[in-house]
Amino acid sequence: MISTGLGLTMASLGIIGLALALLSLIPVNVYNIVVAVSALKDLVKYEYDQNRPEWWLLPKESALYLAFLTGSVIYSLITMAMVMLTLAGGKRQAQKGRTQVSDTPHPGLVSQDNLYKRHGRTDIESSQVNQPTQGQTSVWLGRIGCLVFIGQIGWALFGTHLLFFTDLDNKLFPATVRTLTTISVFILWLNYIIIAIFSFILFCASFFIILGGARRRSQHQNDGTGEMQAHHQETTPLLR
Repeated sequence: MISTGLGLTMASLGIIGLALALLSLIPVNVYNIVVAVSALKDLVKYEYDQNRPEWWLLPKESALYLAFLTGSVIYSLITMAMVMLTLAGGKRQAQKGRTQVSDTPHPGLVSQDNLYKRHGRTDIESSQVNQPTQGQTSVWLGRIGCLVFIGQIGWALFGTHLLFFTDLDNKLFPATVRTLTTISVFILWLNYIIIAIFSFILFCASFFIILGGARRRSQHQNDGTGEMQAHHQETTPLLR
């Protein structure tokens, strides 16, 4: 019982925190897009002013920064899209749950009971048709989310290596480019830290809930066995 209560508490905190984290990812990634686009604009403008005839022939340093900033913008857009899809899916599931509750017939109303009997088979058939499709969609969204998450981690590692572990001549472009790139890398890592923390909380909550449910079922089975034995002992003298 303690583990179940702890699991429910952690699940509630994790769900609330995860919802707030998902909502906070939208403005954070919008800011990341603004920062990365500003850095790209400064970098391209500087290269154009330095090499006007062939400004697209970027040196190694500028090309690496250009690649990272472009990827940062793309991954921020993907993150925002995944957040919107997740929130939309959660809202759809909540509306579906409320609809099923409102459509449940009241035991004392005959008309609603007849309506339920008349349309029950159609609802069951439609749910059986929709469940495989929804399951496949959820599986594919989960796989895409995992791939995007892994790709973003790799891109953040690339940005970190570019900033702190690569011997580049940063004097070839304005200092604001490096500053804005550092902010972009920090935002990418912030995304992963937020998601990882609350995912771990939800994992722990699920573990405690499953453990508590197993203990509760075991206790119910023991109580049921004891009642059956007591009933058998009470009825045995009567049979004799």
